[in-house]
Amino acid sequence: MNTNKNKFNNRMIELIEKPQKAFGDIINEVKSGKIHVVCMAQNGLTHLNVYAELYCGIKRDVLNQCVDMVNSKKETGTLFPEAYISILPKSESRKDWNPNPQIVNAEELKTCIDDVFIANQKYLKSP
Repeated sequence: MNTNKNKFNNRMIELIEKPQKAFGDIINEVKSGKIHVVCMAQNGLTHLNVYAELYCGIKRDVLNQCVDMVNSKKETGTLFPEAYISILPKSESRKDWNPNPQIVNAEELKTCIDDVFIANQKYLKSP
């Protein structure tokens, strides 16, 4: 058991010590298609909004429509060719503030994640 913990700790140290790219470099790689970003279908101050709106210029009303469609259909969406971003349906089970939570089961989520890989392989082709 200690061996697994040591392996985990060594892996974490290895990841921390790797040189990290500057934030601007990551944005340029997203814009150029070298990185395919995958986000949950949720609006607000989220990765999806930052990448899609701020850095790729997708209008908020278009993004809102995409988020609503992905969540209502429980299917993966993509902003390609405008942006190298795919959107997974959001699963929310909390009922204390949301009377109609959207629930995506494990099998549906697996299918959605598989669709991200298929979309990248066939269309986006990000390395």
